[in-house]
Amino acid sequence: MIILRKKANPISSLISGVTATSLTGTGSNWDLANVTNGSGLPSSQPSLEGVHAVSAQTNAWRSFNDAGAQLASGNVISITFQIGTVPTDLIGFSFWNFTGGGVNTMGVRNASLGYSTNGTTFTSAWTGTFAQGGTTPGGPELINFNLVKATHVRLNITSNYGDTQRVGFNEIQFKRN
Repeated sequence: MIILRKKANPISSLISGVTATSLTGTGSNWDLANVTNGSGLPSSQPSLEGVHAVSAQTNAWRSFNDAGAQLASGNVISITFQIGTVPTDLIGFSFWNFTGGGVNTMGVRNASLGYSTNGTTFTSAWTGTFAQGGTTPGGPELINFNLVKATHVRLNITSNYGDTQRVGFNEIQFKRN
């Protein structure tokens, strides 16, 4: 007797080695590398899940004081990430917004995510609104979309939760099939 087994659905996995390659629209008050290095996550390791510590200079990114005014004026703050040197399957991302008592209004509110295979021309993969971060440590928002091939991803931030000076977030991690 031959038993045919149904193939399991592929489990999504973390795309490792992601780096932030550029930031346009504002400078950084806290290191941009913090959003891909896993700082603030369990064992300080990149992951698609886990509770992230409250935003701090050592585990989150925060812009200079001009970002809130730029966003209020309709300007976009863009962060480009390199996820590979050859096109990689991309099906979504995990996002941890800015957290902490009295400062969670800096968190990203509205944004879009584009993908590219050359780092120059980007096509939209997702547009939406992130939940406002809380005052205590928290888990990620899980964003899924149809599979695309990409070497670069650009996060375009169009608003925050009302802070008149800064915008920031804790972590972003990308996933593939």
